[in-house]
Order: sequence, then C-alpha cells, then structure tokens
Amino acid sequence: MPTWLTQDIAFPADFVWGTASSSHQAEGNNVHNDWWDWEQQPGRIVHGQCSGRGNNFYERYDGDFSLLAHLGLNQFRLSLEWSRIEPEEGRIDSGAVDHYRRVLEAAQRNGITPWVNLHHFALPRWFAAKGGFLEEANLSYWRRHVERVTAALATFADHWHPINEANAYAGGSYLLGAMPPGHTDLGEFQRVLRNTLLMYRDAYQILKTARPQLQVGTIHVMIPVFPANPDDESDRLLAANFDGLFNAPPLLALRDGVIALPGREPETVADLKGAADFFGANYYCGVSVDHRQPMRMTPYPPGQTRLNQIGNGVYPEGLFDVLQRVQQTNLGIPIYVAENGTGTDDDCWRIEYIAQHLVQVKRAIDAGCDVRGYFHWTSVDNFEWNHGWTAPFGLIGFDPVTFERKPRPSAHFLSLVAKRNSLRISDVREALCVDGLDRRA
Repeated sequence: MPTWLTQDIAFPADFVWGTASSSHQAEGNNVHNDWWDWEQQPGRIVHGQCSGRGNNFYERYDGDFSLLAHLGLNQFRLSLEWSRIEPEEGRIDSGAVDHYRRVLEAAQRNGITPWVNLHHFALPRWFAAKGGFLEEANLSYWRRHVERVTAALATFADHWHPINEANAYAGGSYLLGAMPPGHTDLGEFQRVLRNTLLMYRDAYQILKTARPQLQVGTIHVMIPVFPANPDDESDRLLAANFDGLFNAPPLLALRDGVIALPGREPETVADLKGAADFFGANYYCGVSVDHRQPMRMTPYPPGQTRLNQIGNGVYPEGLFDVLQRVQQTNLGIPIYVAENGTGTDDDCWRIEYIAQHLVQVKRAIDAGCDVRGYFHWTSVDNFEWNHGWTAPFGLIGFDPVTFERKPRPSAHFLSLVAKRNSLRISDVREALCVDGLDRRA
C-alpha cells in the first residue's frame, strides 16, 4: 500500500464535491470565437485536430447532469460562451440565452449546483479583432455583456466566477504564444493581466449589485515554481520573478486593492480590494526554471520520468503549499480546489493522482486552511486546447461517433469518496490495482 496514505481520512461535513468544464472544450461547434479560428491554422493543434462537436455537452447536458448526480458529484463548473450569446457585435442570439437558461434549470433539476463562468480563454471573433483584453477601452464591451447575462440568468445560479485563470490566459496568449493571438511580449502580458483583473472587478460589481446574495469569486491557476539550481542566484531570481508575475498578482489585488507586477509601479485600483466571496485555486503540478532557458519550464521535482500526456509531472505536496499560501494571504474568504486532474490514458494512475492530492487537501484543512470543496478537471473528456484530443482528463470517456458516455473506474472511485465524504485505505487499495488486477480503462 502506498506510504502517502496511512489512515482513513474524513472531510468536513459541509465539504462539496464536483467537476469542472468549459464551453469551448465541451460544447462543440463554437464557430464564432478566436479558438475556432486558431484550430484551423496548420501546426497549432497536435495532429491538426479540431474541437469539432466537442463531447457534445451542448446537446447532452441533461444526461451528464443526471450521471454526475448519480455519482455524487453534485457541483459543476461550466462556462457561458460569449460568442454564442453575441456572435456578431451588437447582435444578441436570444436562442443561445434561452439555451443557457435551460442548462442551468437542468442542473438544478438534477440536484446539481452550477458554478457559472463568463470567460474561459475563448473570445468572440469580433471582440478579438478589436484587440480583446489587450485594450482597456474594450472593457466597455465586456461590461455590456455581463450586464445582459446578469439580467437574463443571474436568478438561475447562485455561484459565479467571471473569469477562469486570468493569469494562465494572459500568459498563454501573450507571453508564451501558445493560445490565440499567439503573442510573446512581456509588456502585453502585463497589460492583459492588469485588464483582466479590472474586468473581474467590473463583473463582480455588476453581479453583486443585481443580486447581493450571489457568491461571486475568482479562480486562478497556482504553480509552485522552483529554481533549477537552488544555489544559483540567477535561477532564484527567475523563479521569484515568475512567481511575482504569475501567482502573486491575483492574491495581492484582492488583499490590498493593488495590481503589483515586477518591474512596474504598483497601481492602486478602486473597488478591487475584497472583491471576492471565495477564492478558487486550480492546481496541477510544480515547475522548475533555469535562467539559461528562461521560457522553458520543467517538471518539479526534477528527474521525473512519469509524465502525463501534456508533459506535466506530479507534485502533490504543491497543492498543500498553494492552499497554505492562499490562506496565509488573509483574504478572509473560503477556498476551493477549483480544478485538479491529470491527462492520461492510464486511469489507474488518475485514481492515484486524485487520492494523493486529496491527502494534501485534508492536510491543508488540518493545518487551518478554510478549504470548502474539490472540483475535478474534468467530468467528460474534452478538447484539451493545443493538445487536442490526445490528453484525456475525464472521469468519463465517450464514444466519438455516438457520444455515449463511458464512466471510468476513476469516476466510481471519486464517487465513493464523495458519497462517503472520506478517503478510505480499503477503497484506495482496491482502486489502485494492488491485488494485481489491471483496472485501467
């Protein structure tokens, strides 16, 4: 039996269990956004793959909610696709708005609590053509969109997070060039991160003004970063700058109302301090950085050979570090693990990954972190951005022709954990194939 689990562990009575998804990755046929255009460009996506019909969540949402409820995973993060609601500037598709109302109603009908996201990486084509969030003046279009969605749908869900991973969006799109528009400019990265913090604040105000009882929070990916050589001052400085660019700004913005980025004067922003009812921490892995290759990140701890299908290693202790850091920032709000998972064909390894990270969640709770829930990424396999369909993150697979859902052993494992609200050695022992049986999907 693995040494990282030495006893059964129980979670707090009000702890919640769920899964997370996004519109472009799951719905299919989001033909009016910049990611659809990106996919058509040669060399952008592994094997030239496209999102196509996704996993057809757009049509199969009711059945998915029923299945997830049966599994005891009754919290669900989803996003509303802006490019469906406003496919052309100023033209609102009322049918799309009605569709999302039906989705939220179906979630409630199936006993699923929806957590609604308004921006998950993809932009309407017309908005991207204006420069997207690179231009502060464009925030007026965003505010108009949020006001429309709020008026139409805010009564159908109580939990909202206006933007998913502002730091990852800014980094992927404007620093690493891995997402549209594919830029590699530090100054642009900083501008976009600043503007997305402003867009978050604006959406928070709009939603809370309309319905003060709403729970509106922020969600960011947190990546522990280490110097490749701890004795090398240049590596230590690079790690510190990476952390200051990527992990620190969202925390400091909420705590102090200040946007602080390395190399720039801190900017005090009105109404940003305390503008969150919860903090969602997305966590996948740790990385190390080497000043000789400053744009390259390698898995931490070093020397790992067991990588998932997008190249991530495994560092469960990093989740404890992340939750501790958020708690010690003293935001005074609940924390959720809003995404955690691994892209692999080895479902037995997925189970191990989940269990190892849940041990760290409980460790953080025991250390005083106010962690209220865990969301697995993802429910049903989806289009994994530049990695296309090559990295299954789902608890549930699907037939690419019929879209029939196929729950994996990992789905049943997490179901047991959620229903019992505990992680038991006996369940882990059976699920991890320690009896010699191969239960991989």
